[in-house]
Amino acid sequence: MNNYIVLTKVLLKNGSNSASMKKNSNIKKAALWIIILLALLPTIKLFSLFISSAYDYLYKIGQQGLILSLGISFTSVFIFFFAIFYSINVLYFSKDIDLLLPLPLKPWEILLSKFTVILIYEYLTEIFILLPILLIYGYKGSYNPLYFIYSAVLFLIVPIIPIAAASILNMVIMSFTNIGKHRDILKILGGIFAMLFAIGLNIVLQKMTVSSQNYENIFKMINEGNNSLVSLSNKFFPGSTLSASSLVYSSSFKGFENLILFIVLNILVISLFSVLGQYLYFKGAQGGSEISAKRRELDYSKLNKTSSKNSKFKALLLQEMKSIFRTPVYFMNCILANIIIPIVLFIPFLVQPDSFHKLNVLVNIKVTSTTTMICIVVSLAAGLILGASNSITSTAISREGENIFVKKYLPVSYSTQIMAKVISGVLVGIASIFLVLIGLTLLVKLPIYFSVISLLVSFIGILLTSMTGILIDLKFPKLHWDNEVKAVKQNFNTFINTIISFIVTGILIFSMINFYSYLNEVAVLGLFVIIAANFILYKVICSKGISMFKNIEM
Repeated sequence: MNNYIVLTKVLLKNGSNSASMKKNSNIKKAALWIIILLALLPTIKLFSLFISSAYDYLYKIGQQGLILSLGISFTSVFIFFFAIFYSINVLYFSKDIDLLLPLPLKPWEILLSKFTVILIYEYLTEIFILLPILLIYGYKGSYNPLYFIYSAVLFLIVPIIPIAAASILNMVIMSFTNIGKHRDILKILGGIFAMLFAIGLNIVLQKMTVSSQNYENIFKMINEGNNSLVSLSNKFFPGSTLSASSLVYSSSFKGFENLILFIVLNILVISLFSVLGQYLYFKGAQGGSEISAKRRELDYSKLNKTSSKNSKFKALLLQEMKSIFRTPVYFMNCILANIIIPIVLFIPFLVQPDSFHKLNVLVNIKVTSTTTMICIVVSLAAGLILGASNSITSTAISREGENIFVKKYLPVSYSTQIMAKVISGVLVGIASIFLVLIGLTLLVKLPIYFSVISLLVSFIGILLTSMTGILIDLKFPKLHWDNEVKAVKQNFNTFINTIISFIVTGILIFSMINFYSYLNEVAVLGLFVIIAANFILYKVICSKGISMFKNIEM
């Protein structure tokens, strides 16, 4: 246990890069957090108002506990999906594995230390999703001190089961994929399989929920009152009913009983995680830094073919794309995470096939100025969010790490190097939009006209957030890292860029809803503003961006 505590402290200290942090850097980081919190205040306020209104409505029918059950279930599912990527990165793709394996440490000690690091980072997710729900429910219900004590305990342990489930899934898969010479390819395939398995499991669980509860039973439960709908949450994620019930009935022994049962369930899951890790972890972690290489003799003609002349921009773009696709950490977080969004969008329709018939109304949508303008606004919003969420441009400089100085000596202009990184992010964003449009065209017969408009307009939005991402990373590059995970997952530049995309998207949607009578003007104005912003950002990159690139120091 002492080894576990010491190793956890080392991993946390190493993850924060505290050894290399200067006072000036700490001030900048604090200022950055203040800006982020201020930017999030409107979103937090809207979310809080929604929870408060939902409580008032559900209280009238005696089902206010549904807020807690759905909140905990959603938080668990959200953490589970993201833990699939984060756990596989921390457990298998970080370079500190090669340093830890030779040490006199047991597999479970390494696993639990890394698990704790993941858990601490997932608390940030809870702060923005679960914490407002717990506080508003407690305030509106005027609950006793036990409610808030139970809430604090649950806040700390709710992420354990989803993180452990994601980690166990990754361990089982990686123990079979870490064989042979092509470990990187196998690990990427293992990550893809883990993602598909998680999505498939989610579909099965939702189908079970839909099939096991008909509308008559649900209406009967609603009429019963007494928070009878809380029991439904367990069908979304295991243990959710226990945690929600412990809060709903916190004033009675039933609440204490449910809390103890939930704690015991978490202990059992952690024990299972540790036992499986003792036997499976080293199988997947050993030899993680080894790579395969092909050796072949090249004659003069083959040498000329493999060293054909390319434009500087194309060569840099191909190099950037190859780096993203060939490095498991970058592929999982920059490519695969962006592909999840289109897939998740279609999960409800896979669970309830009848939904397709409801959406078939899209077939009869006529091509008018109104529908075209709505298509433009929605496509701009989708492009802005997808361009920011893939994290390619917002980590492009950080991913260079300590090798950034090499880029400064290349016989290529800085603007060309920067724009090659921007276009790599744009291409991935366009691919994600393309997948969504293919799905809509095949499943609900979306008119080709709207598909073409969406593809062209979303490109403009993707380009904007791709350029803001690269500028943010030029300003705040995270160059001091010892594994790729820190360059991507522990880099807040992506978060900042995502917030910017949400703000711009919010302005667009707000304008469309509140000035619907001027929809044509809103859509055209929004489109031209984004185009103008793209032009300005390009000029900034070619001037200020080059200056920032020159001033980057190790």
